[in-house]
Amino acid sequence: MHTRARRKVSKVYASSLWRRLSGRVRRRARGACEQCGEPARRLEVHHVDAIGDGGDPFPHVRQLIALCAHCHGLRHGRVSTSRREWRRHVADAIPAEPEPAIIGGFY
Repeated sequence: MHTRARRKVSKVYASSLWRRLSGRVRRRARGACEQCGEPARRLEVHHVDAIGDGGDPFPHVRQLIALCAHCHGLRHGRVSTSRREWRRHVADAIPAEPEPAIIGGFY
């Protein structure tokens, strides 16, 4: 995104209108990501039609979605795996029972 476009976007997110719109979207989500349904402590409001691609900076709330950080990253290509794949990976990496620590040859 070019510098001029970044300035425009920064002004949007600093505005009182954006704070009101994003607040409505977060309240609608009731603490859960609107993509994956998982509860999230912090929800990020995403423009369905990106401002940089000509989308309205202050669209109707139906054109905004509350996302957890992971799903927001997926939408922007910052995260390469799905949450399900990540969970499967983590589950596979954790042993069913932790190995006992061996200290001086004894358990």
